[in-house]
Amino acid sequence: MAIAWAIANQTTVSQDWIAERLGMKSRQNVSQRVRQFDRIPAKELPKPLRKWKEK
Repeated sequence: MAIAWAIANQTTVSQDWIAERLGMKSRQNVSQRVRQFDRIPAKELPKPLRKWKEK
């Protein structure tokens, strides 16, 4: 989920591309997981992910 979030937010590749490369079944699943990760407060994430998300 975090990797899909990072790719979606840092690049212009399509959600279809992300789904295919990360084995996430569909672009709809990518969209849902990216939104889900985005809703997690940074303070609840492990420190390395917290720094990554706050960038």
